[in-house]
Amino acid sequence: MTTSGPHAPESLDPQFFYKIETTELAPDHLISLAAGLAGAIHVKRLLEPEQCARFVAALPARELPAFDEARYQVATFHFGPIINHFLPAGRLTDEYWRQAEAANAFWLTCPLGDLRRHCLSRVEAAWPYSGSARPAVVDGREVYWGMIRENSHGAPPHWDEIVREFPAGLLDVRPIVQLVFNLYLTMPARGGMTTIWSRRWHPQDDAHRAGSCWPTLAPLEESLAVRPEAGDAVLFDPRNYHAVSPCDGGRRFALAFYLGITADGRLTLWS
Repeated sequence: MTTSGPHAPESLDPQFFYKIETTELAPDHLISLAAGLAGAIHVKRLLEPEQCARFVAALPARELPAFDEARYQVATFHFGPIINHFLPAGRLTDEYWRQAEAANAFWLTCPLGDLRRHCLSRVEAAWPYSGSARPAVVDGREVYWGMIRENSHGAPPHWDEIVREFPAGLLDVRPIVQLVFNLYLTMPARGGMTTIWSRRWHPQDDAHRAGSCWPTLAPLEESLAVRPEAGDAVLFDPRNYHAVSPCDGGRRFALAFYLGITADGRLTLWS
């Protein structure tokens, strides 16, 4: 079953920021999200919770490294390299490529298969333009995509926008729209809700900035909240401010990757 915003011009919601709930992604869902009409897509039971738990258990036994504490105000851990941790001189470091190779090797040998590809196939099947999605390219090399992140302590309001955060020539092809895909592998008994505002960054917002978050900012624009269960996927535009409430009674693991839409309608991927 699918519920979404109205389609006929005479019945359009003047707020233009609604949540789509569905069991199957469809072209109209992704187009509405990319156009800014929908605020989020909540896909229920994209994977069974038991399958998700097995993927978490299959992660390397070593402790997952933490996000850069100077940039993030809450303890967050991840598997797989993240572009913005490896740009001291505006270009990706050798250590980034070493970690990318190791993470890709994990997926090649994982006995449960490559979960990233399973998720991507669902997006590709719903995207109405020809051609498969491709990893973004930096200096002629494909970047890593498909980070697994533990975020059990919540996150203050923040946004993610590659063309604003990074050097203009970082990606060989610059996206004109940026979306994010999250598959929730485990969820706590309480908390872990994502709130998304219909607001992007304004220069005056930086009075509230701390690292890469805006903890004292109180956006007054429309917002919507999504509280997924394990096995659910949520897609939204991360250029909008968004925040996560702290977890209570469990841990919050998610597989996440960015989906850029380029000028020719193709999808490009990174983490």
